[in-house]
Amino acid sequence: QKGFIRGAYHFFVPNRDPIEQAENFCKTVKLGNGDLPPVCDFESNTTISKDKLKENIQIFLDKLQDNYGVKPIIYTNKKLYHKIFKEEFSDYNFWIAHYDTEDVDQTIENLVFWQHNKDGKLPGHAGKFDYNVFLGDEEDFNSLLIK
Repeated sequence: QKGFIRGAYHFFVPNRDPIEQAENFCKTVKLGNGDLPPVCDFESNTTISKDKLKENIQIFLDKLQDNYGVKPIIYTNKKLYHKIFKEEFSDYNFWIAHYDTEDVDQTIENLVFWQHNKDGKLPGHAGKFDYNVFLGDEEDFNSLLIK
């Protein structure tokens, strides 16, 4: 590890079995003390009902929590947060992608990470990078980590 804090995320596919997705993630990703909680990345449109979608996401999150002993973080965009997650998932921490503003959105509860730019540059690299910021201090960050 060399002093780096690790983390992993799963791109949740709404039309696939949430139990199979969770089992695959848990089998593949080994997280432990000092790592970030697992992240459920949800940014897909779907043809399933909103209620079924919420049910499937909850099943997935519960499986990850049972496996890792910590609530996962939910990564999504501002629009989907308000449409899907704001009420029933209010006890989860959020990582929100929101690019069209200079200021963090204060209406999002439990916002811990803000992805504010998807077109970031790094010297010596031709590609684009996501820029993220943690919205807290070192103590807040350490309190997120798996114990």
